[in-house]
Formats: sequence, C-alpha cells, structure tokens
Amino acid sequence: MLLVIWAGVFALTVYSSLHQGTLEVTRDLRGTAQELLTGAIELADRPQAIRRIVAAIERQSEELYRESGGFTGRNRIQVWNGGALVYGDPGLPSQRPQHSGPGAVVAADQVDWVTFTALDGEQGMAVRAAIEHPRAVIMRPSNLAYLLLPLVLCLPFLLLPAWLLTRAALKPLHILSGDIAGRDDSRLQPLPPERYRYRELLPIVRSVNQLMARLDARLAREQAFFNDAAHELKTPLAVIQANAEALAGQLPPPRQEQARHGLRAGIERAVHAIHQLLALGRTGTDQAAPVFERTGLAAFTRQRMAFHAPRALERDIELEFDVDDEGEVLLEIETAAAMLDNLLDNAIKYSTAHAPVRVRQYRLAGRLCMSIRDHGPGIPAAFRERVFERFFRMPGIEASGSGLGLAIVEQAARRNGIGVTLGAPPDGPGLLVILAFEEAERHAA
Repeated sequence: MLLVIWAGVFALTVYSSLHQGTLEVTRDLRGTAQELLTGAIELADRPQAIRRIVAAIERQSEELYRESGGFTGRNRIQVWNGGALVYGDPGLPSQRPQHSGPGAVVAADQVDWVTFTALDGEQGMAVRAAIEHPRAVIMRPSNLAYLLLPLVLCLPFLLLPAWLLTRAALKPLHILSGDIAGRDDSRLQPLPPERYRYRELLPIVRSVNQLMARLDARLAREQAFFNDAAHELKTPLAVIQANAEALAGQLPPPRQEQARHGLRAGIERAVHAIHQLLALGRTGTDQAAPVFERTGLAAFTRQRMAFHAPRALERDIELEFDVDDEGEVLLEIETAAAMLDNLLDNAIKYSTAHAPVRVRQYRLAGRLCMSIRDHGPGIPAAFRERVFERFFRMPGIEASGSGLGLAIVEQAARRNGIGVTLGAPPDGPGLLVILAFEEAERHAA
C-alpha cells in the first residue's frame, strides 16, 4: 500500500513538474529571445561580435548545467540577419522562422528542445532561443535517482514497522490456527472465544465451534450405533455358537434337529440384523445429498408388494392394493424402497394369519397419500413416538426382529420429504400407517 501511495505521489510530482516547467521555460525563452534580438539589432553590421556574445551565453549555460549536476536544461541560440544564419547550433533546423512566438518542439542530438522565436520586421533580424524540454531534464538517470533516493532510504524504516505490526496483528490468527491444528478427534470441545482478542476472529471461532459440535454429535451417534449394533448381533451370534457346539457333539437325532433349527434361526436373525443395519446406514442424514427420480407411485408400490408376495403367501395373507388417485412423486428410489419394504414386512410379520394387508393410495387435502393397514396387535398411543428409536421393541412382542425397521422408515421418510403417521384403524385391531407425499409438480414449483 505504501508503494502504491508513493507511486501516485511520484506520478503527480512528475506531471506537475512537466506542466509547470513547460510554462516557466516558455516564459524564460521569451525574455531571452527578446533581449538577444535587441542586442543583435544594435550589432547588425558586426556579425563577429554577435557570434562572440551568443557563444559566451551558451558557454555560461553549459557551465551552469555542469555545476547543477544536470538539474537545469542546456540552452541553444540561433541568430539570422536577413536570410543568412549568423550563429546557430548545426543540430537545430537552419531555416529562418517566419513567425514570432513559441515554436514546435524540435529534436536535436537525441534531445527534445522547446523553442521561442523573436523577429524584427524592419531590420530583418531573427533570434530563436531553445532549451531542453523539462521531460528530458526530469528523466535523466541522475535526476530519477534523486527522486527515488528518499524512497530507497525510507523503505527499511517503513517495512520494519509494517512487518512488526502485521506480525502482531496476525498473532491471534496464528494462535487460532495452532489450536485447531493441535486438536484430534477426541478433543472436540469448543474453542474459548476470550483467547482471541480481536472481534473480527469471533465469527471464525463461532463457525469452528459449530462445526466441532456437529462432528461431536455425529461421532456420538455413530458410537451409539456401533454399541447398539454390537448388542443386537451378540444374541444371534451366541445362539449360532451354542447350536454349532451342540451339533459338534454326540446328540440324539431329535436334539440334532433342534440344534439345526436353532442354528438356522440364529443365522437368519443375524443376517436380517446386518441387512437392517446397512439399510439404516444408507438412509441416514449423514449420507450424500439424495438424487430424486420422477416415479409413478402406484407402479412403484406394486413392485414392492410383488417382492413381498411370496412371504405373504407363506402366512396365507392376502395383499390388497386400491388406487383412488394416480400420481407421480420425486423419490430417492433406494431409500424409498427400504421404507416401503420395512412397512410391508412389519405388516406381514405382525398381522394375524389369514387376515389381509390393505394398501390404499388416495388424495387427502390436496396431497397424495398412502395407507398401510394390518390386523396385528397395533401400537399403543404411548409408544408411537418411541418405536422410531433404533433398537426399541415394545414390551410383550414375541415376533423376532431387530428393532430397526421403523427407525429406517423414519429416516428414509425424512430424506424423501414424506410425512409418516401411526394410528389405529377405525374398524378393528391392527396398525394404520399413513404416508403423505409431495407430488413431483408441487415439489418442482
């Protein structure tokens, strides 16, 4: 910044010097030309005297130029008597000027010269005085060095305080950077704002603290998830181990059949728990941003119901699907499929044998909705919030399960912008699940 300011001041100084110098040079040339013209008229019949006097004036100008170290401009003079050049620098134009006053800037000896001409009409005398252009004087290396010398001398005295001030100003930022770099995944406590004395750093500190709070919450969720997953897998693995050890021993045939059945049940339960854990991880909010696809809801639901039809037939349960209103929705296919699969699986699992599971698609209050109704034990109102917690199972439920199904439903529904409501059917026992979708057109608007 200091260099920019100095450069601006330097440019302004040069411009002012050139403008003012040109005015002063023109004024001085007018006086010199008029004085020399007066003397030349008096010595018109003595050309030798004119040459001697003008040469003496140019020598004095040259001596002054040398003594000033180049800070003044050199002078050149030309004198005409009639049409003849009495005296003049051979580098300047030798043709007699026709008009009095300032002339064009002429070049001679690789230097630009400012000229002024004085004419006497009666005697036919003419004098042209020339002096180096102020630009040539300013741009001499010695003069430029003179102008740059103060900056060169002052630069260390300017840079040192600037460096010290910058170092002091950035110290809190270095402290903040060191505090962040020194943290590991086990130290996610908030940074103390009072440690950083500049108010401008507080937004950064607050943002870092918010980020660490989110990371801490995520790590806590993941730790809880791992603990719950280990606990959930411990039981089926223990069953598998016990029955495998039993099969390795000498058992009578009926006991061997029981052990094989227990081994198969333990493996099935462990596989189901692992699949549910993977589905829960895919539907989590920590995953990448969802990619929605425009999907016909009725066709999508029929596809998922067809997938569960064999299991329903095993329990002699009829799957019914009524469509009152077709519609298209934007869904993340994988997580939406996990949501419907778990709802249909629960309906088939908990519904009494030979009872239907009814799915209906309809419109309510301008929204496309779907209801899934079974004939199982239902969920009491006191537990309808808790059943969405991971690994929660209602007391008294004997059917096997991991306690993750409705947790997957809740996360997948939130990821797809679907409202989920649990209730009791108006015409008997069971559970009524209502899903409220955002249609594709409304979602795009």
